Amino acid sequence: MRIAVAGAGAMGCRFGSMLHRSGQSVILIDRWRNHIEAIQTNGLRVIHEGGTSTYRLEAVTDFTTVGVADLVMVFTKAMHTQAVVEQALPIMGPHTQVLTLQNGLGNLEAVTLYVPRERVIVGVTNFGTELVAPGVIRALGSGETVMMSAHGQITEALQQICGMMNEAGLHVSIEPDVMSIVWKKVAFNAVYNPLAALTRLKASDIGGYERFDELVNGILDEIVTVAKAEQVDIEKEDIIAAIQGVLDPAMSGEHLTSMLQDVLAQRATEIAFLNGAIVDKAGKYGIAVPYNTLLTHLIRMLESTYEKRIEVLH
Repeated sequence: MRIAVAGAGAMGCRFGSMLHRSGQSVILIDRWRNHIEAIQTNGLRVIHEGGTSTYRLEAVTDFTTVGVADLVMVFTKAMHTQAVVEQALPIMGPHTQVLTLQNGLGNLEAVTLYVPRERVIVGVTNFGTELVAPGVIRALGSGETVMMSAHGQITEALQQICGMMNEAGLHVSIEPDVMSIVWKKVAFNAVYNPLAALTRLKASDIGGYERFDELVNGILDEIVTVAKAEQVDIEKEDIIAAIQGVLDPAMSGEHLTSMLQDVLAQRATEIAFLNGAIVDKAGKYGIAVPYNTLLTHLIRMLESTYEKRIEVLH
């Protein structure tokens, strides 16, 4: 299968390398020239528990240099989804499937502006990966992936892609109620990411605050209420269990959340597609969401003042 990875950051590179290793034809596409040139020159280096492996994958910065793909995997940050899908239209034929496993709400809507729902697959993954340097990623343990056709039908194409990804070790299952799982991951990230970014703590250190449970309950109660208004059923207890899992040092180790990595690199975050999206949807129903509103404002304030931050005592 010819697979184009649109957005070859940490997760795109991890999926791309695993699919390449299993024998698929993979091309990485990303606008970060230094990263792509490093892969072109030295291969993609993947640091893992057993050492470091190097994979010689195709890598380019321009969609127009790529032929038609059977599968386009969108792994960009949520704020870039619409632009990247539009740029990728030349590599999509009438049978090309588009898969989004991105964080946040709104990615499916952005993809289906350009691609019919019957050719779109939506899902989530919990594989942990960090981008260490241009051309170098760190693969953190294993993970699972769930997905479903956006139009709600289990198609032959969906089954073929699921089988192909399982052969690559990506542990994929088909889940008809995938939107519930998408919302659960949004809720998980809406707690985990902004709190880590604001406190600058590793995953295993976030839960050390003595009133952490009170804070988490406030954030999640709001999200569960908004999800129900959107006719999505999620259980707060399931999300709390997932959060407690990553707070265990044995599970998360030295992992830095993606939003904390963005803040440390002084980049734009995905807050608009996590807590910000909850605030926007709550507004449609007149639901008050003060916890999520405050977190959204604090992260946006942080993003807009990177150059003014005080790092040392004068």
